Amino acid sequence: MKYLFPLLAFFFLTVAHPVFADDYARGMSFYEDKNYVQALPLIERSAKEGNAQAQYRMGVIYDHGYGIKKDFKQAFYWYALSAKQNEKKAQFNLGNMYQYG
Repeated sequence: MKYLFPLLAFFFLTVAHPVFADDYARGMSFYEDKNYVQALPLIERSAKEGNAQAQYRMGVIYDHGYGIKKDFKQAFYWYALSAKQNEKKAQFNLGNMYQYG
């Protein structure tokens, strides 16, 4: 029983983590093809896992309404999370939202 936690930690660090990283790459492939319906859940999952680039992309999706209704509050939320991780494009877009509303 005492080896269960290290074994689970090893699994998630070696096996599960690359799956989530792959979600963002697959999501961006759909995004670049303008297939936002398939892109959104993959990018969102990666964003919720803390991927700063995915968080930025979620901000862009909500900001411009790519495949969903525009929602500036959600865009602000995702830009802010990404900006806290020093994602420069998110910081720029967040600054624009502060300046222009």
